[in-house]
Amino acid sequence: RAAMQGADFETELRLLMPDGAVKHVDVVGHRIPEFADRPVFLGCIRDITERTLADDELRRINGFLADAQALGKTGSVSFDYTTDTHIWSKETYNILEFEVGSKVTSSMVAGRVHPHDIPLFREFLEKSTGPQHLAMRLLMPDGRMKWLDVVAHVTARVDGVPAGTAC
Repeated sequence: RAAMQGADFETELRLLMPDGAVKHVDVVGHRIPEFADRPVFLGCIRDITERTLADDELRRINGFLADAQALGKTGSVSFDYTTDTHIWSKETYNILEFEVGSKVTSSMVAGRVHPHDIPLFREFLEKSTGPQHLAMRLLMPDGRMKWLDVVAHVTARVDGVPAGTAC
């Protein structure tokens, strides 16, 4: 198709080697326009086997983690205090009953915290270093109450600003 259209291309392929091994390669081609009478490409092939196998293993491990969190009703969170940026596991969204993948802020989480536990939650967020533990209640929009046990470790980013990881 690249030769017929005369367009640049990039693709990933699997190659079966003579010894039976499979290599994963990234192929890139750039059309050289000086050869107007026929398509001529300058390109390269990179062996990406290690990266591809590592990506496959990471997907497998992440699948196990997601299954374990769902079975144990345990979520994980990483957040940055200064930007109020949260990265949640799927199970964290399920526990707090937010749409998976939606952008969640600390104030949205605070909206789920039982009113009597708001001072504990604020103190938890303001603590700047080290391990933390918090047992608190959630009051869901439909009136149901959930108990939440939070174990967290506050770390500092490279620039020294607190960032946190919770489970």
